[in-house]
Amino acid sequence: MKHFKNPVFWMSASICRYQNLFLLLFTLCIGIINPLHAKNIVQQPQETTVTGTVLDAEGFPLPGATIIEKGTQNGTQTDFDGKFQLSVSSQNATLAVSFVGFSTKEVPLNGQSNVSITLETDAAALDEVVVIGYGTQKKTDVTGAISSISGDDINSTKEGNAFNAMAGKVAGLDVGVTSASPGTSPSLLIRGRSSLNFSNEPLIVVDGIPMEGSLNDINSADIASVEVLKDASSTAIYGARGANGVILVTTKRGQAGKAKFTFDTYYGFAEVPENYQLLDADGYVNLRREARRAGQEEEQGLVPGTLPLPSVESSLEPLQLEAYQNGVDTDFIDLGTRSGQQINYQLGVSGGSEKIRYNLSLSYFDQDGVYNLADYERYTFRTNLDINATDKLKVGLSQQANFSKKNNYNPLASLMNQPPLVTPFDEDGVATLDPLADGLNWNPLSNETPGNYIDEDISYRYFANIFASYQILDGLKYTLNVQPQFESITYNDFRASMSQSRTGGLSQASKETRVNTAYTIENILNYTKVFGQDHSVDATFLYSFQETKRDRLYLQVSGLANDSQTFNNLSDASQVDNRDSSLETEGWVSYMGRVNYGYKNKYLLTLTGRYDGSSKLSKGKKWGFFPSASFAWRIIQEDFLKNQSVLSDLKLRTGYGQVGRNPIAPYSTFGSIKRFENSFGGNPAYGFQPEDIANPDLKWETTTTFDIGLDYAFAKNRIAGSIDFYTGKTTDLLLNRVLPATSGYSSILQNVGETKNSGIELTLSTVNIETDKFRWTTDFNFSANKSEIVKLLDSETDDVGNGWFIGQPLSVYYDRVFDGIWQLNENDAANSYGRRPGDIKLADLNNDGALNDDDRKILGQLDPKWIGGFTSKMEYAGFDFVVSLYTRQGHLTRSRALENVTIFGRNNDLDLNYWSPENPSNEYPRPNINRERPLDNGVLSYVDASFVRVRNITLGYTVNQNVNKILGLDRLRFYASAQNPFLFTKTDLKGFDPELGSGDDFIASPRTILFGLNVAF
Repeated sequence: MKHFKNPVFWMSASICRYQNLFLLLFTLCIGIINPLHAKNIVQQPQETTVTGTVLDAEGFPLPGATIIEKGTQNGTQTDFDGKFQLSVSSQNATLAVSFVGFSTKEVPLNGQSNVSITLETDAAALDEVVVIGYGTQKKTDVTGAISSISGDDINSTKEGNAFNAMAGKVAGLDVGVTSASPGTSPSLLIRGRSSLNFSNEPLIVVDGIPMEGSLNDINSADIASVEVLKDASSTAIYGARGANGVILVTTKRGQAGKAKFTFDTYYGFAEVPENYQLLDADGYVNLRREARRAGQEEEQGLVPGTLPLPSVESSLEPLQLEAYQNGVDTDFIDLGTRSGQQINYQLGVSGGSEKIRYNLSLSYFDQDGVYNLADYERYTFRTNLDINATDKLKVGLSQQANFSKKNNYNPLASLMNQPPLVTPFDEDGVATLDPLADGLNWNPLSNETPGNYIDEDISYRYFANIFASYQILDGLKYTLNVQPQFESITYNDFRASMSQSRTGGLSQASKETRVNTAYTIENILNYTKVFGQDHSVDATFLYSFQETKRDRLYLQVSGLANDSQTFNNLSDASQVDNRDSSLETEGWVSYMGRVNYGYKNKYLLTLTGRYDGSSKLSKGKKWGFFPSASFAWRIIQEDFLKNQSVLSDLKLRTGYGQVGRNPIAPYSTFGSIKRFENSFGGNPAYGFQPEDIANPDLKWETTTTFDIGLDYAFAKNRIAGSIDFYTGKTTDLLLNRVLPATSGYSSILQNVGETKNSGIELTLSTVNIETDKFRWTTDFNFSANKSEIVKLLDSETDDVGNGWFIGQPLSVYYDRVFDGIWQLNENDAANSYGRRPGDIKLADLNNDGALNDDDRKILGQLDPKWIGGFTSKMEYAGFDFVVSLYTRQGHLTRSRALENVTIFGRNNDLDLNYWSPENPSNEYPRPNINRERPLDNGVLSYVDASFVRVRNITLGYTVNQNVNKILGLDRLRFYASAQNPFLFTKTDLKGFDPELGSGDDFIASPRTILFGLNVAF
C-alpha cells in the first residue's frame, strides 16, 4: 500500500479498529498538530540529535511514520514532509521506524546525524484495505475470492489500455489481446466461459460507476487499485450484471497535506519483432513456373514431374515479365509499415486539508501504429474531490471527461497479396494503381495518397459519481450516489474513387453517430457495530435504479459530387447505399442487502442477497433473486497457533451463491419485423416480413458457483499466497432453437441448455532477499480452467453446425485432420481419394475409403487450458529492475496468414516450403495455376497457440533525496522499459503472433522501447 497512491474511505469511528487505512488517517492527523516540528512522544535525556526523512519505495514522504529509539520509549513522528527530529541517547543508537501497511525497519545510526529511510510495503499486505463493492474491507476479513492489484503495478508497463497491463498478474483473469492496432481493448474472461450465445465479458465498475462502452479512456496513471471479484459470494452484490465476474477500478484520491504536484512523461518507439517473410521476385517467378507446370500436368492427366518446368517467359504475363527483367522486387510489407511511437504527458496535483481533499489530473496520450495510417490520440481530465461539509455530512465528486480520435487502418492482407513485380510508385512518387493490369488487385499503397482513405472514430465521453453521505447515528450512515454517463461517438468513413477498395469506381462515404446516455441513482444505508469485544457487524443495504439509452443513426452513399467533401456533405451523393437508425432503452431496479459478521476476529460470515428487475424481460419474468453466503476461518487466530513462529497467516474461505444474466437486447421478447424491397408491375414495392418471433417466456440465465480457498503466509510474511478451487453451473442458457421453415422463422431464442466449469488458482509472493540496500521480491500465479457443455436444447445431442458438443469446452475447433502431403509413391492411393501427389492429405478417420464430414474431429479448444504469470522486482541503491512475463497454454487458434495462402500465382504468398517433384515437402501443397486455393487448404491454418511472452522489462533509477533537496523536488525517477521484448512459441509460426488469435489484424504485437521520467514536487 502506497500512502499517496490509495484512496481513503471515511467511515464511522467504530470500524476504524478493523481497518488499517483509518489508522493511517489517525496518524496523519497527529502529524498535522505541528507541521513544522515533529512531536516527541516521550522525552528522554538528550545526548545527540538526529534528523531525517522517511519515504516510501517510490520516494514519497510518509507523514505520521513512527520513529522509536530501540530499547526505549523515546520516539517521535514525521511531519507532512516525512521529516523528523529526535534526541537519542547515543550516536550509535538504533532507530525502529514503522508505518501502517509497511514493514518495520531498524536503522543503526553508526554516528550519522542525518538519515534518509525508505520503508517497503509488507510482503503479504495482510492488512491492506480492498474494495469489495459498495464498501471496503480489510484483506484479512475478506471471505470471497477477490484479487487485488495496485495501480503502481498496472502503470509500470505504460500500456495505452490499463487492462493490457493486467495480463499475467491476476489469477483467474485471462486477458486476450485481439489486435495490435492503437486504441483497441483486450478481451477479458474471469474463470472461463459460461454462455454460448452472448458475451462473457465481466462488469467494469469505475469509482462505483457501472461502465458502458470501452475502457480505453481510463488513464493507467489515475488508477489506485483494481480488484477482481471472481466467485458468486463476492459478485452477487452486483446481481445480474455480475454473472461474468466484476472488475472494480478505484482511482486516486487526495490526501490531507500541502499540494503535491506530479509530472510523468515517456516516449517510446515500436517495431514489429518478426514480419511475415513473403516471396521475393525470384521466389514468386519460381512459384508461377511450378504452378503452371502443375496445371498442365493435371489437364493432361500426367503424373507430377513428367513435364519440365516451363520457361520464365511463358510463365509470366507481358507486364510481369517486363517488370521482372527491369529488376522490380517490391517488399510491400516494408512499404506499408513503419516504426510506431508512443508519447504520454500526465500532470497531477493532490492535497487539501481536513475539510477538503482533491486530486486532479490532466493527461495526453498519442500513439502511432505500425501501419502508416493507424494512430490513436486521447485527452483525459479527471477530478476527485472529497469535502467534509460538517462533522456528519461528507460530499464528493469523481468525474472524468475524455476526447479521443482513432484512425483505423489495417492493410496487412492486401500488402501480403501484392506480387513483388508491382512497381509501387511512379516517377513522381505517387502510388501506382494497377501497373500489372490485374483489374482487381490494386496497389494498397494507393490508399495512402492524401485524400484517398479515411476511417476515423471520434469520441467524447463524460462520467461521474456525485455522492453525499450523512452520519445519522454512531455506526449508521446513509450515502446517495448520482452517476450520470454520456458518450458521443462518430464513425467517419471515406474511400475515394482511386482508392484500393473502389478500383476506379464511384467514391463512397458513410457517417454513423451513436449517442449513449445513462444514469444510476443509488441509495445506500450502512450500519457498523461492535458488541463487546467479540462480535462485529457491518451491514449494507441498497436501493438503486438505472436507465440507459442508445441512439444510432447511419448513412452510406456513393458517387460524391467532389471527393474533397469526403463524408461531410452526403446529401450531394448520386446514390444512397444504406441507411439505418435505432433507439434502445433499458432500465434496472435493484434491492440489495449484505451482512458481514465477525466473531473474535477469526470466524467471519458474509450473507448477500440482491433482487434485480430488468425492463428487457416480460411481465412475470422481470425479477430475479440472487443470494450468496461465504465463511472464513482465520486459523492463525486460534490458540494452538499462538506460540509458533512458522505461520504468519492462515485463513480458510468458502462460498456458495447464485448470479443471473439477461444479456439479450432490449425488445427481444417482443419479436420484430423487417422491411424488404421488391417490384410490382415494374414499379418499386415495399413491404414487411417477420424477422424474430416473440417469446414472452424468456428469463434469467442463472449461474451457481462454489469456491473454497486457503490464504497463507510464512516466515513473517516473506512467503505468502493463496489456493482456490471452484465449480460453477449455468442453467436456463439462452440459445436459438432452430424452427421449421414452414413457421416463417428460422429460429427462436429460448432458455434451453446448461454449461459448467471448474478450475484451480494458485498465487505465491515471496521476499527472496532483503537487506539494508538490496531487496528482491517475486510474484507468481497459475490458473487452470475447464468448461464444458452439459445440455443443449433440453437434450444431450451435439449441435455440430454451431460447433457445440456435449461434454466438450464451449469453444472448440471441429474439422478434418491434416496428415501431410501426398507423395509420388502414393499416386494410386491419392487417386482413390480424388487427389494427386502434391495435394493435401487428409486423415481417413473411419477408414471407409472416402473423405467426408464423418472424418472430422475436435482438434482443440479456443481458450487456454491454463494461464500463468511471473513478476520479479529487484531494488538496490535507488535502482529498480522489474521483469514480468505471462503464458497461455493448451489451446489452438487459426493463423490468418496461413488461411490466406493461395499459392496459385496470381497473388504473392508466404515463403513456404511447398511441395514440388524436386522438393517432396510434407508441409505445404503444390502450387497449381488452375486452383485459386489448394484443395482442403483450411486444415493448414490450425496452429498451437501456446506461448510464453516476456511482457515487460523495466530498469529505473530514483535520484537520491539529497540531490532532490538541492533541485527542490520530492522525487525524481528515470526509467527505460521494453514492452513485448521476447515471445516463445512451441513451433515456428512464420511470423504469426498466437496471442492475437484469428482476427483480421494479425500482425505481431510490436516490440516497444520506452524512456520515461517521473517528477514529484
